[in-house]
Amino acid sequence: MTRLLRARIVAALALATAAVWLAPSAASGQALYGSIVGTVTDAQGSVTPGVSVVATNTGTGLKAETVTDTNGGYVLRNLLPGTYNLTANLTGFREHAEKGIPVQAGNPVRIDLKLEVGALTEIVEVVSETTLLKTEKADLGSQISGTAITNLPLNQFRNYQTLLNLVPGATPTQYQNAEIDTPGRSLRTWVNGTQPNANTTRVDGAVSVNVWLPHHAMYVQSAESIETVNISTNNFDADTGMAAGAAQTVITKSGTNEVKGSAFLFLNKDAFNTNTYFNDYFGLPKPGVDTKTFGGTVGGPVKKNKLFYFGSWERYDTKRPTTYTYAVPTAKMRAGDFTEVAAAYPAFKLFNPFSGTAGVDREQWTDNKIPSQYLSPIAQNILNFYPSAGQISSKDLNSNLLLDDYTQLRREYQKRDNVDAKINWQIKPSLALWGKYGEMKNKGTGNNFVLGFDNPSIGDTRVILTTFGTTWTLSKNTVVDGNFGMSRQDQTVLPPDFGTDYGLQLGIRGTNNPNDPRESGLPTFANGYTIGSAPNWMPLWRKEVNYSGTLAMTKMFSKHEIRAGFDFVRLELNHRQAEWGDYGLKGGFSFSNNTTGAVGYTSPGWNNFAGFLMGLPNYYAEDTQVEQMTGRENQLAWYLRDRWNVAEKLTVNAGARLDYYPLMHRVGRGIERLDYNTYQVILGGIGGQPKNAGINYNAWYVEPRVGAAYRLNENTVLRAGYGQTRNPLPWSRPMRGSYPFDINNNACGHL
Repeated sequence: MTRLLRARIVAALALATAAVWLAPSAASGQALYGSIVGTVTDAQGSVTPGVSVVATNTGTGLKAETVTDTNGGYVLRNLLPGTYNLTANLTGFREHAEKGIPVQAGNPVRIDLKLEVGALTEIVEVVSETTLLKTEKADLGSQISGTAITNLPLNQFRNYQTLLNLVPGATPTQYQNAEIDTPGRSLRTWVNGTQPNANTTRVDGAVSVNVWLPHHAMYVQSAESIETVNISTNNFDADTGMAAGAAQTVITKSGTNEVKGSAFLFLNKDAFNTNTYFNDYFGLPKPGVDTKTFGGTVGGPVKKNKLFYFGSWERYDTKRPTTYTYAVPTAKMRAGDFTEVAAAYPAFKLFNPFSGTAGVDREQWTDNKIPSQYLSPIAQNILNFYPSAGQISSKDLNSNLLLDDYTQLRREYQKRDNVDAKINWQIKPSLALWGKYGEMKNKGTGNNFVLGFDNPSIGDTRVILTTFGTTWTLSKNTVVDGNFGMSRQDQTVLPPDFGTDYGLQLGIRGTNNPNDPRESGLPTFANGYTIGSAPNWMPLWRKEVNYSGTLAMTKMFSKHEIRAGFDFVRLELNHRQAEWGDYGLKGGFSFSNNTTGAVGYTSPGWNNFAGFLMGLPNYYAEDTQVEQMTGRENQLAWYLRDRWNVAEKLTVNAGARLDYYPLMHRVGRGIERLDYNTYQVILGGIGGQPKNAGINYNAWYVEPRVGAAYRLNENTVLRAGYGQTRNPLPWSRPMRGSYPFDINNNACGHL
């Protein structure tokens, strides 16, 4: 792109942004409001201009008013989700009243009215259908109401995303990643074949994405606090962007003129459950469980018809006494005696690794015992981390023909609190302001226990989300709306062996680092009876902050509704976690069956444990991380959309987006790149290198959108559309863990 063309684009964008009041704003189409549209006719079917149309929210008493145009059309827009009553008045006609109209976010509702001749004191009253057909938009999507969320069966975490299973084109939702570091238990789904990380979630307009794990929503709101969830899956309008899969918007409930509340309790106890088949078969006790989800909501007026509040609190509290089963070496094995193995597996053989050449002509220890002089003193000390031989079960729980099983009762727990609060303020009939605060705090273990340690891994997570927005009616045909939001996650996950340099205490050089507690712990010994098995991705420290906002202006004409806007998202990641190596920062060793094997011999197993006893690993690995990994990236978009009522039954939506995805950068420098010619890493902005590290790519994308909706009859609508979208996957995800943030050292070595 030439400099002149860039300058022209930037100038045009500046003018377009000024037209909708430039401000920091949200990177996805917002489905925060609903609208009511329609045509008013007389008894003969002639259009009726000049009719006063008023929509009244039955909960808050807030009113929206307009007058039909020369074609008898009217639009009441930027309505908060809820139930509305509609009245139409014109001198010489009876008042027409339509009651119980459900308005949902992102979905214009068509209510055509027919006036009858008579006095204004006479009223024609109609009760609206509870489910109204979507007639004004070509996009495909679904609405999940708060009533459905609270009344339909959800999963054990009371996650509203369970109901995404009902959305056409969505695969069954599923978990990914450990409970200990994703305690909100966000669910992922493939929508119309697109990857889960192409979906986006907004909570009252604020972007909610876990930058490190972008297939997760950062903030999963409690079920009882949700008014509605809007999911668009295809044929997006131009004001919906930065989502290639599903664009989800969660709307929090609002207070009304009446004080209303709820209390709830969901309970699961071991007394309600049966034992597992495995436990029954081996005579093990039934797994214990004590899970409670409880809380309450309350909402009402601070000042009737003016200022309203809503709040909710939910606690998820679970205690799961669980029997873990481990395979551990028997007393004989610990002494180098493998006669039990040979008896169960006649093919087992034990060879002297110090004899022969390259595995050929090796001496076989025909008694299947390692001579004591070959046993490693370090390995003997490591054996102390295993439970004593006297604790081994008398039953073959893993069905491997050996009595090498150990069971231990572990007490898993999670304690999570969700708090949500919302304020709605109708400052004047033409101006409304609202604000939302949400917080989730969790501390727990998940199922992260490792052999050799009684205490569990501990995860400590806090997520906050706050957003505020406004809608301002400048005139009967001009509306401005906008919102700004921030979400943040702070998280620490520590393994059970954190804080003690066990590797150095054992005398193993190169493990741990006395100057960095992050490298503490027991190194992993993958020897067939693995010990030191804390996950390679622990410990971790994460801080993620997302900023988002949007500002848009809507202008109504006789048959056109023009909407122009600007979207903005900023994603920040500060992260310390080494996970590329097999054993993480503390390091580890693996042991091969070939070490005490021979050419032509196929081991049934246990030769690797023999190699461990002799202190002969075949592989060593350890991560080094001296720099915090950071990510800073912005996503911007400008859009223009026209909703054109071509004819009485035909509506066309047409528009385009201009998306801008500038290259991400690190704190204090640009991005890094491997130069394949020199095989050296280029650090952008360092040592005279350009900040983009010489990476050339397209940052600007034009996305056309067009769709049509044709009302065949009152019960049938035909839709068609075409559009382009882009996956807003944060760069920080694929750019994680690379040099110089995580350096994996690996080699062969001996204890």
